[in-house]
Amino acid sequence: ARPMVGSHIADVTRLRASAEVATLRPVTSGTLVGSTLDGRYQVDGVIGEGGMGVVYDAVQLAFDRRVAIKAIHTDTNASELARQRFRLEARAVSRLEHDHVVRVYDFGTTREGAAFLVMERLTGQTLRQRFVSGGITFEQTLTLM
Repeated sequence: ARPMVGSHIADVTRLRASAEVATLRPVTSGTLVGSTLDGRYQVDGVIGEGGMGVVYDAVQLAFDRRVAIKAIHTDTNASELARQRFRLEARAVSRLEHDHVVRVYDFGTTREGAAFLVMERLTGQTLRQRFVSGGITFEQTLTLM
């Protein structure tokens, strides 16, 4: 597996601030643990939580492949425009192929209306952990940012 670089799993879902995007709110941590999304992804645990949602550890059942799922909750009042923008950004990011960009495999919506991205599951240290442990110099850290 490729090493993880950055303070979190790559945040491929960052959207520009706008009135439509402001209606998105994080999913409550752990709410999807133990569930199966779309009959294809078994959610096993929480990897982390950020400003836009929760990242889950999961298995893509058809391939027995570990994946990360980032779930974003949309309020019932969230605009269709916000959901469309999220979907378009997910599609655009899924086309990127670079060693330093997490791969996006899929996109969907839970029964509760939470949009989610299925991404490759990265393991390893964050950039912060690597720096603090002395595994990388300050100058090297700057070149990666």
